[in-house]
Amino acid sequence: MEKAQVVIERTYNASVERVWKAITDIDDMKEWYMSALTSFEPRVGFETGFSVGKAGGKQWPHRWKITEVIPNKKISYEWRYEGNPGNSLVTFELRPDGDLTHLKLSHVGLETFEGDKNPGLEPHNFADGWNQLINTLLKDFVEKVPA
Repeated sequence: MEKAQVVIERTYNASVERVWKAITDIDDMKEWYMSALTSFEPRVGFETGFSVGKAGGKQWPHRWKITEVIPNKKISYEWRYEGNPGNSLVTFELRPDGDLTHLKLSHVGLETFEGDKNPGLEPHNFADGWNQLINTLLKDFVEKVPA
């Protein structure tokens, strides 16, 4: 089975600290990323679960477990769906680029979700979702001028 992954790189007009806060602070994360999040701590071993879905549609019970944290540089977590096969790994890596921040997002192991049996979990859906999150929503969030 071919390994399925998504890798997106983007440079933001924001400090590393600002981007780190956006990807690790629950209040920030709920604004641009996952509004259904109920808890999140950037601490190895921390686990959280929440459900995402459309009203009247299929619910996707997400389960995340933090596997690596290097403050202002890297955070990784297992990403799986309760009741479905598969386990993947999401990694956000940050590096300063002058006053800017370069982010590399990788989501590997998508083939383990058996998207052929569960069309909602096909790799292209993750690619589309991450593209929107990283290139539009996170960019707009970290680059907005505070009121």
